[in-house]
Amino acid sequence: MTLHGFSSKVVSREFPLTLKGGARAWFGSLLPGTIIDFTKLARFFLTQVMASRKRRRPATYLLTVKQRDDESLKLYLSRFNRERMMIDDQDEKITLAALLGGIRPYNPFMIEIARRTPYPLREFMDRADGFINAEDMLRALIAPRRTEQEKANKKAVGQSSEASWESNKKKVHETKRKEKQPTRGRGGPHIHSNLAVETEKDPTL
Repeated sequence: MTLHGFSSKVVSREFPLTLKGGARAWFGSLLPGTIIDFTKLARFFLTQVMASRKRRRPATYLLTVKQRDDESLKLYLSRFNRERMMIDDQDEKITLAALLGGIRPYNPFMIEIARRTPYPLREFMDRADGFINAEDMLRALIAPRRTEQEKANKKAVGQSSEASWESNKKKVHETKRKEKQPTRGRGGPHIHSNLAVETEKDPTL
């Protein structure tokens, strides 16, 4: 939109139509009466842009972007590319060196590229994409089998727990049954002596 040659009032009124995203949200947050003329609006806008502008980094910063222990190759390359967008004066050799030094040494992809170092950067990215696609396909094939194995393991654990519970239940039942049986003396049934019988018949004895 071209606003050259129009009055300050017209330019101030039409200026918000040229904004997008965060800039439009910022303009909408201004209190009524804040903007008197376009000169003040331009000063406010430049101050906001300068404050929110992200600092650019040198190309050597990429040498510090390393793959994390819990980060897949796919996620690492995605994060690396985001960081690369913030780099001034990108150098392909430095970028490639940063990638080769940033991937974990024990990553399977490093074994593949150790046979022949990819160059230029486009070749590295193509080979990385091929490796990631193969890795995703293998993961998709393994996932159903892994799920079936986990279900089988859970079923086996459940059956083992049920059998153990039944065994304990039988032991408790057997213990209670034995406790209810009458106990006998060690010498067998008690036999009254003749003297005891006579004593019961004649209390004077």
